[in-house]
Amino acid sequence: MSRPPLIEVYKRLRVEFAKKCTTMGKKRDGIFYDEKKFNLDKPDGFRCFWYDLRKEEETFSKRTFGGGLVMVCGGLAIEGTTPIVFVQGRMNSESYVDILADNLLPEAPLITCGDYLFQ
Repeated sequence: MSRPPLIEVYKRLRVEFAKKCTTMGKKRDGIFYDEKKFNLDKPDGFRCFWYDLRKEEETFSKRTFGGGLVMVCGGLAIEGTTPIVFVQGRMNSESYVDILADNLLPEAPLITCGDYLFQ
């Protein structure tokens, strides 16, 4: 089932809305900061996989007690990146705020023009 084509009037209205909501042209940078958890003993979130039937079958072992995980945080802006942080233990709101205070706030003036928006 396909969607109906977007007519010119709606295209123009979308562009006008985007121009009204954007901060383009202003002296403001954005900083994008995110975290990611990696499982060390299996794929992270994959539910299916494919394999080549023409090749010899491989055996994959799985650790009985789990292989652990690694959680990292990092950010980027137009002028550079923040250091990658390896999170120790579980992350909650307090530890996230601590990571931002220790790693993002000191780097933000160096990778932006000073006036920045945190995303």
